Amino acid sequence: MAKVDKPVIDTVALNHWDRLVGSPSISPFGRYIGYATAKGETDVPILTIEDTAELWKREYPGVTSCLFSKDERRAIFRKADSLYLVSLGSQNPDKILGVRSFRSGTADTVEWLAYQPKEARGDLVLLSLADLHDQNLGPVGTYIFGRDGLFFTRKDTAHYGLYRFSLGTGKISQIWSGDPNTRIANIKFDRSGDRFTFCVDSSLWYYNAGMVQATLLIANRDERIDSGWLFNGTAEFSGNGKWLFFQLEQVEKPARSPIRPDTGAVIVDVWSYKDRFLQPEQRIRQQPATKTNWAAIDLFTNSIRLLEGGEQRLVLLPDRLPGDIVLVSRPDSDANPRPGARERFAYPTNYYAYHLPGGRRELISKDANYSLYSRCLSPGGRWLLYFDRKDLNYYSCDLISGRTRNITHAIRTHWELDEPQGVIPEPTDWIAGWMTGDSAVLIYDNDDLWAIDPGGKRPAVNLTAKFGITHRIKLRVVEQPAWSYRTPVFCYGDTLLLTGFGRTNKYNGFFRQTIGRGAGPELLTMGPWLYYRTASQRSYNQFFDDGMIPDKALAANCWVVRRESATEAPNYYVTRDFKCYRTVSHLMPQANYNWLRPVLIQWRQPDGKFDQGILYLPENFDRRKRYPVIVNIYEQLSHRLFEFPEPGLTRDALDIPWFVSRGYLVFTPDIHFKPGNSSGMTTGEWAWRSVAPAITALSKLPYVDIRHLGIQGHSFGAGETNYLITHTHLFAAAAEAAGQSDAISNYLSLLPDPDGNESRDNEFFIENGQERYGATPWERPDLYREQSAVWNADRVTTPLLIMHNRLDAGVNWRQGMELFLALRRLGKRVWWLQYKEGYHSLFGEDALDYTIRLEQFFDYYLKGLPPPKWMTPDPTPHSAGIR
Repeated sequence: MAKVDKPVIDTVALNHWDRLVGSPSISPFGRYIGYATAKGETDVPILTIEDTAELWKREYPGVTSCLFSKDERRAIFRKADSLYLVSLGSQNPDKILGVRSFRSGTADTVEWLAYQPKEARGDLVLLSLADLHDQNLGPVGTYIFGRDGLFFTRKDTAHYGLYRFSLGTGKISQIWSGDPNTRIANIKFDRSGDRFTFCVDSSLWYYNAGMVQATLLIANRDERIDSGWLFNGTAEFSGNGKWLFFQLEQVEKPARSPIRPDTGAVIVDVWSYKDRFLQPEQRIRQQPATKTNWAAIDLFTNSIRLLEGGEQRLVLLPDRLPGDIVLVSRPDSDANPRPGARERFAYPTNYYAYHLPGGRRELISKDANYSLYSRCLSPGGRWLLYFDRKDLNYYSCDLISGRTRNITHAIRTHWELDEPQGVIPEPTDWIAGWMTGDSAVLIYDNDDLWAIDPGGKRPAVNLTAKFGITHRIKLRVVEQPAWSYRTPVFCYGDTLLLTGFGRTNKYNGFFRQTIGRGAGPELLTMGPWLYYRTASQRSYNQFFDDGMIPDKALAANCWVVRRESATEAPNYYVTRDFKCYRTVSHLMPQANYNWLRPVLIQWRQPDGKFDQGILYLPENFDRRKRYPVIVNIYEQLSHRLFEFPEPGLTRDALDIPWFVSRGYLVFTPDIHFKPGNSSGMTTGEWAWRSVAPAITALSKLPYVDIRHLGIQGHSFGAGETNYLITHTHLFAAAAEAAGQSDAISNYLSLLPDPDGNESRDNEFFIENGQERYGATPWERPDLYREQSAVWNADRVTTPLLIMHNRLDAGVNWRQGMELFLALRRLGKRVWWLQYKEGYHSLFGEDALDYTIRLEQFFDYYLKGLPPPKWMTPDPTPHSAGIR
């Protein structure tokens, strides 16, 4: 049967593309779901609220999310100045209230609403969602819910007060009063919702649910705080509830008088090799800056501990600090200074355990090798856990005894990433959590999950029974939103929901693992889709989508998940067991256009190892035809096999759906790297090592027109593209966007800040980051020379389109200029696009312009279409638009 031709992806398609927006909501017992969709990025979203059994449904334009009441009788959302109360499952009309503002009792299940009617000047109405009974509390200022109370401010000509309305008894009590000219701000609750702090001017107050009145913790101009410093309104409770961490701000900034040369004096900038910061950055740093320091106050004794000052800094954020001991750092001024990233002659860092009760500071580590990495304090506050990037193991430090142990050296596995994003090793992931009582820490290797005793007494246990490494599946605990602010704590017998990602087949799905159960995880679902994947399960940072964390109903084993594949747009599903799924949304925008399908290609590298890549074919693919191919490169990209590539414009890397719908095949091969100083090979050589045999494999496919082969890359991928066209004549056309072309000048150039001022040096990143030299140009000049396309520009036979902009803060724009001038001098075919408003990527009309020009460029060289006028000799400037 002949295939029906469908329209290509164009701007009309992009403007009418059905997509999910926002995040879904699920009711407490899983009976109802709310989700929003829209057509195109500028279209009005539509909120759909429906019964998960598909028996009842309503839609509301202009809304993206809703809340559900605890009893599942109502959904609540705000649209403009109207508050909607929807009767779920009923044909009754919605109750609509005109409001100036509103707040709900809790974020998960709503029992109470407080709102200020639009027609009343400041009145606050408390509404029970159980029976819609309301109570007018009179005029108020600010208001907020705690766990079992509503707190609000009220002001009259005589005084200003903070009040508590008890949701249990209905009584109102005043918990603070002050001058009518003051103002309460920054009300911050602890995790329980029973305690909170608030600010009045520069004073800090504290209230506990058992207190009659709020108590003053820090006064304005407090005698315990040095002159020139004030509380700035930022406060965080410790995990054990004993300490409150707060920030002090310097209000009397030291004067910085600019140097004014004498009349007639020569104006000169003196750049010294001893400068800690380069001259342009020194000028920026001369601007007045606000300085802040963290401190802590004991909520029982009111004693204050200053945690930062001088060069001492608090290492972990306060919301990650569980108890009486915190981690601070200070430069080691007794050691020899070392070069750092943009800081010359910086000293190595020493780390200390700071004991809050007595103010004692105890040395933990002299970190001369950047070893104290991925730091974490145990929930009980006894253990400091960290990854040592020198010997690639995890260490625990007993903050009571001060003893440090290597707790993973005896386990035969790897704790570092298979392929780090630079020269410096990185751990596979952050820790997954702790067991109760700080008895064990849960740590990932590349595939599995381990429980390890921080005290080193009990043997380590592979909780997933090596299922991951055996089946080549990366297993990770599914994160829950509540974990974003705390370290999760588990008990033996708890059941973990795991997400799995297949290393070879790229399948994604869910597993169930009971802690302490000797057997491996139970398979729930696994297949050619993407549900949810953590960042550590894929490679580097190039991805279309990582999916969505499953959202659980509060009081039932019912979940809303999102599923997609390369040929199936993202949609919501409801499941109660992660085995059977019921479709909720039904978006299929790709069905209206000539879409794509991916094919996983495998080949052998020179060392015999298998490599992979994705070949994207058009939906109307005809294997009897021969197609031009565009190779799009970066690092590893095969993890995108079942990701949905929502179409768009080419802002940087090639937009795959746009070109595939127009009859191109697009190929994205995986490229693997090792540091240059140890392997003797540059990133360009590693790219050639992967791409060359991949092209050989492609050439054997009868439908591939290997004579019309193009290549495109952005940023790091553009640097690889520049290298490849100087070492091969395989490509009929090449396009690079914002790529390196001269490794030496790139190493010795400055990058601009958001204002366009070139001030930031690039040396440390090039040595140790993605370029992976692992050495300076003077230690390994061969690597830098080999990688530099400008030095081999005379070998280029491939027509090249460059896009590089002056405001690029990722790669200095002169890299594009150098390559253009070199190729132009040599008489090579080269064009350079430079957008006035462009950065490292393009936006808006610039992206549309680049997309069209890129298509015209490849159409000419790969399809034989006539060239656009901007590519032909013309004495007039080509800056007015596409011709």
